[in-house]
Amino acid sequence: MSSLLNKAVVITLPYDVGSNEFGVKKIDSDGTHKATALPSTWSGAAVAFRCFTNNIVAALSLNSSAEVDAAVAATNTGASTKVGMTIVAGTLYAGVLPTWGPQETMYLIHEAAADNTVLEMWSMRLPNTG
Repeated sequence: MSSLLNKAVVITLPYDVGSNEFGVKKIDSDGTHKATALPSTWSGAAVAFRCFTNNIVAALSLNSSAEVDAAVAATNTGASTKVGMTIVAGTLYAGVLPTWGPQETMYLIHEAAADNTVLEMWSMRLPNTG
């Protein structure tokens, strides 16, 4: 198993990086597409995430105007435009973010099945561990 995959397999709790900042992003989502900038320190990091109340469709993009659409229907040939990953409410996920450059911004592109949906996302990178 790769070292990156190893990092994603072990879920770590948020870690206080100073001044009660635990590196957790609590993101609101609703029935419209949104783009939330991720911290530059998360580039290439293993992250954990979970949503509450409703499912969310999400993807990553360097383009803040990218869109996902929860209403895209499956087709025989495989729909791909505006299709993201469905994050099922209450399920804990982990993965490794791509690496982006210092002059770039990575966005979490998301749309929820309904209003008042919250997504928690945090880096599992502990200080001085890479």
